[in-house]
Amino acid sequence: MNIREVAPGLYIAPQILPDHVPLLAREGVKTIINNRPDGEAVNQPLSAEIAEMAAQHDIDYVHIPVRGKEINPEMVAQFAKAWRDSKGKTLAFCQSGGRSGMLFQLASAA
Repeated sequence: MNIREVAPGLYIAPQILPDHVPLLAREGVKTIINNRPDGEAVNQPLSAEIAEMAAQHDIDYVHIPVRGKEINPEMVAQFAKAWRDSKGKTLAFCQSGGRSGMLFQLASAA
């Protein structure tokens, strides 16, 4: 996984898999934010699959799907709340990390 820290306790990554969740839990991740809509790619895991694995590892899971660059103020507010309310490390992901990074930048500026 190519994970980068963009702020203290906030990490951005490209697509994660359900199998990555146990490792993320061991690394102290307490919240996962998925910014990828289901069905973007044939080989993409469903949001529900990652959410189920997160629940098994006591990780909060938030799905804020962003199509293309269609980010609205509600999405920014949801992202900011999930990050703010996290009880530890937060990992946000999408296909490449770009949409999650844009949400982070907008939430940081608000």
